[in-house]
Amino acid sequence: MNLEIHSEKDQQRLKSREESLGEQHTGSVNVTSRQWVIRATYLITAVGLTCLFMQVGIIPYLATSLGLDAVEFGYLQTLYGVLQLLGGPIFGRLSDQYGARTALTLSYVASSMVFLLLSMSTNVLLLTVSRIPSFFIQALPGAQMVITDLTTPAEHADALGKLGLCFGIGIILGSSLAGSLTTHFGIYFPCYVGLIGHLACILMVLIFIPAQTKSQSKGNAAEHIGLPTGCFHWHNVSTPFLAT
Repeated sequence: MNLEIHSEKDQQRLKSREESLGEQHTGSVNVTSRQWVIRATYLITAVGLTCLFMQVGIIPYLATSLGLDAVEFGYLQTLYGVLQLLGGPIFGRLSDQYGARTALTLSYVASSMVFLLLSMSTNVLLLTVSRIPSFFIQALPGAQMVITDLTTPAEHADALGKLGLCFGIGIILGSSLAGSLTTHFGIYFPCYVGLIGHLACILMVLIFIPAQTKSQSKGNAAEHIGLPTGCFHWHNVSTPFLAT
């Protein structure tokens, strides 16, 4: 009970502190550059997800050509999903510690490695190995972090809705593009296109995304009342459940 009361008081103090600093909420980027970073994030996310979802049109053809049956293909896809699930919390922690640019760069490097390995997958072993870098393919959570860091709470719904639109664009264009390229130019050609696309995303991240996107005012407010700032800290994760 005391913990619940203490947590509510901490949240109220943090909220009042943030409101008093609302007009100064610019973080490590100013208001003008903040808009450019947000727009660049949308572009990078749309391009990256389009390239990433090209796997949908590549993997089935490639697995069939290498002799995998439906069950083995299911295991391959399960491995990809499990690795992404396990990599999510670690990626989040790295994002908190080293910033958005480093985290997104790591994600797109991992995506590039996936397509590079796919382009060399002439046997089942290499095809399986190509799933391993997916542990760090967390571009969408990374983009969500950038958007939420650079927008106010009132702007979150609109900004994240546009990010969801980028996700939809990636699914539609990626799968259809991969299918067309595979049909006209062969199984491995979309792998090269995906690799080039992700390398372009790395370049755009290094150019347009600042090293730190978290608002300094928010960090100072949290430190002022003694709250941990990492999103994966036990206090931040457990408080909503303890409050109930």
